[in-house]
Amino acid sequence: MSAVSTQTRLADPDRIGVAASILCAIHCAVAPVLLLSLPAFGRIWAHPASHALVAVLVIPLAIFAIRKGFRRHRNRLVASIAGIGIFLIIAGAAAPAFTPAEKTPTGCDKCCPSTQTTASGETSLHIPPAAIITTLGGIALILAHLANLRCCRNCKTC
Repeated sequence: MSAVSTQTRLADPDRIGVAASILCAIHCAVAPVLLLSLPAFGRIWAHPASHALVAVLVIPLAIFAIRKGFRRHRNRLVASIAGIGIFLIIAGAAAPAFTPAEKTPTGCDKCCPSTQTTASGETSLHIPPAAIITTLGGIALILAHLANLRCCRNCKTC
């Protein structure tokens, strides 16, 4: 395999999309640890604007990659899964704005998982709807990108 084909494979929008979606999932998983261990960095990492920024970066990439694959393979299932993923990413990024303050435990974030310590010293994990919605959207996009890559692998024109 030549260096050019390796670089082309690495620059494939679906491969970049899978990597971006996995980074998003890591963000959601690591946020509680950062909030506990590095409060200053954790507040930036778990800020609701970070979800909007990720959505602004991930969604155009997903649309570009899936559209490119759809034009070649016409696989509606892949396009549908990607559409669901994109919708969930947008919904997850918007959810904190629509979460009432009284539904969020004191000191908890509206968008990222966090820990809550009660007055008696008990600790619980708070997982807001935005985190669940965004994670499901990321998983859907990962599946769509992988399916797109599989279609390409099975295609004679790719």
